[in-house]
Amino acid sequence: MKPQQPSHPYWYKVAASKPKLHDHTQIVRQVVRGVLWYVIHDRLSARQYRFTPEAYRFIGLLDGERSVQHVLDCCEEQLGEGAPSEEDIIRLLSQLHGIGALTIPSEQSGADLFEQNALLKQKKIKQQLMSPLAIRIPLFDPEDVLQKLSGLGRLAFSRLGLWIWVIVVGFGLVQAGLHFDQLSENFSDRVLAAENLVVLVLVFGVIKLCHEFGHGLAVKRWHGEAHEMGIMFLVFFPIPYVDASAANTFKTKWQRIIVSAAGMYVEMFLAAIAIIIWTMLEPGIIRSAMYNAALIGSVSTFLFNINPLLRFDGYYILGDFLEIPNLGTRSQKYFLYLVQSGILQLPDSTTPETSTREKVWLAVYAVLVAFYRVFIVGVIALFVSQKFFFLGVGIAIWAIIQLFVFPMFKALRFLLFSPRLQRRRVGALARMTSVLTVIGGVLFLVPAPLSTYADGVIWVPEKAELTVQTDGFIKEVMIGDGTFVETGTPLIRLSNADLDVEKRSLLARIAALNARYKADFVVDRVDAQLTRVEIEYAAERLENIERQITGLQLKAKEKGMFALPVPEDLEGQFFKRGQLLGFIINEKNVTVRALVRQSDADLVDRRLTDVYIIMTDTMGDVLRGRIIRSIPAATDKLPSMALSTFGGGSINVQRDEETGEVKSLEKMFEMELQFIDLPPNPRVGQRVHVIFKHGYEAFGLQAIRRLRQLLLSELNV
Repeated sequence: MKPQQPSHPYWYKVAASKPKLHDHTQIVRQVVRGVLWYVIHDRLSARQYRFTPEAYRFIGLLDGERSVQHVLDCCEEQLGEGAPSEEDIIRLLSQLHGIGALTIPSEQSGADLFEQNALLKQKKIKQQLMSPLAIRIPLFDPEDVLQKLSGLGRLAFSRLGLWIWVIVVGFGLVQAGLHFDQLSENFSDRVLAAENLVVLVLVFGVIKLCHEFGHGLAVKRWHGEAHEMGIMFLVFFPIPYVDASAANTFKTKWQRIIVSAAGMYVEMFLAAIAIIIWTMLEPGIIRSAMYNAALIGSVSTFLFNINPLLRFDGYYILGDFLEIPNLGTRSQKYFLYLVQSGILQLPDSTTPETSTREKVWLAVYAVLVAFYRVFIVGVIALFVSQKFFFLGVGIAIWAIIQLFVFPMFKALRFLLFSPRLQRRRVGALARMTSVLTVIGGVLFLVPAPLSTYADGVIWVPEKAELTVQTDGFIKEVMIGDGTFVETGTPLIRLSNADLDVEKRSLLARIAALNARYKADFVVDRVDAQLTRVEIEYAAERLENIERQITGLQLKAKEKGMFALPVPEDLEGQFFKRGQLLGFIINEKNVTVRALVRQSDADLVDRRLTDVYIIMTDTMGDVLRGRIIRSIPAATDKLPSMALSTFGGGSINVQRDEETGEVKSLEKMFEMELQFIDLPPNPRVGQRVHVIFKHGYEAFGLQAIRRLRQLLLSELNV
């Protein structure tokens, strides 16, 4: 039995109170990884709280007639050493009060409930003001509508519904694959065209409304309730939402996962139907709407909804799959515990009741979310600034205050004034200063490799190209691909029967003309002169034909390796004059034409130490190179489409509406490189990766430079 004298300084404030749970609360039993838990759900605030069986025993005795002290005594009699402590009870009551689940009957009234509801709404408004990029505005209670559509939900989330979904989505994927070229052709121009944007916005609203109703119907499938639906302004763009938090009370994690995935389930089904209809229609407004529906239902699902680092569907799916409820908040608390216990060494720091597996997930998730949050807010601020400069700057300032200033202020206040650090403050400050100094030193003092990355293409000059000189059929490939040859070595022989026939015809005609010339020379000198002109004309034609016949045999113009890009089944194929057949490659003529971004050009010019070329067909081959020529003027023309995103490269391109020419979105500098060690079998036109080494520089300085370059390129500031 525990001592009767209260040990907690605030116990006297709660010991005599007689609280009980509100009538609008519900307690559900859940088993998480073999451990029994209880979840209390407040239908008024739509909030939940998870607690242990020992806490459940305490809460179950709160009936509004027993005092907290009496309930604690009962728990100590029943549970012995397993009974909750006074500190545990105070924390539990505080958390239950925080979600609005507790009331004291003697003081309860309708006005109290109204006031409590108003306070909860004020708390929600305050939270939204702290996060202006995701403001929720409740509009109505969708419960009646969902109740009428519950039959549709039972079908959609049944085995029959799943089979229908698999068949429709599978057929849609097949159609998308068959029509991929049409779907992806001129993608950016089609989507961002002014006449399409209106259709895109309207279709987006309909698809997202169906998405949210999918969540609501999934909740109804397992007899839950959804009492709030409205609009969320995500980066000032309106998106419908439904409160499906009642799913947290479902007994199995798979039910909760299905509710979280229901929106994507609906979107992908609608996208598949849209693809199927799109393939059947002629160009027009309806076909355009189907194209946009397919785009929204597929792309947005994979880019946003499934991302667990955003508080969208993927976050809740991951939390339920790992069986770690409230993953985001608990990861923050666990990270704070690591700081307080590990760095500040506070003896009263309590570890969350988690397994080793949970601790790993919480620590990793906390770090990933912290970095990702900074990244995503930065992207949003940059995106908005491009259209509305001052609004974007305001978002950036708010983000800096929210993500850096407030946390630093709270941490500093805790270090300087928290009673928990009494008699330990100097040591805690010293350890925290040491940790920050080490982190700062690693970021700004420790040298790290500094490199610039670019894409390039293997190139040779025109004189190294082996082109067809005369129309003809390939008769024989005399030298194999990859063979080293000397100047003048015969490589390929073509045949042209028409030239042979014409040569024989010309020879016969010249012989006949010579005979006639001899006869005319004796009889009529004038006719003989005319015949002589015909002989000269025929001789010129014969010389031209013989030159063409000679051109049927292709020879090496210089020594080097004979490269035949497509050596298979060449014999018997017809080639026209000027067509490219192969190359003669040597260490002097093979080069790499690489495109370097303008932001990296200064580093390449001023701080270059080494150049490495990585062959894409054999990623293990890293070859040294050197710059032999740098074109000083930036260009948007690509030396090869292999460098564009369409060809597997990294350079974004667009098609010029006037000329139809494909150009890069940003102008770049072209560098011509030469191999120091020639690769064993280079393929002309092959894409390569180029690494320009610049020595060493601290990570922090590299990040500052990249940030400055980004602001200069995007905002000109």
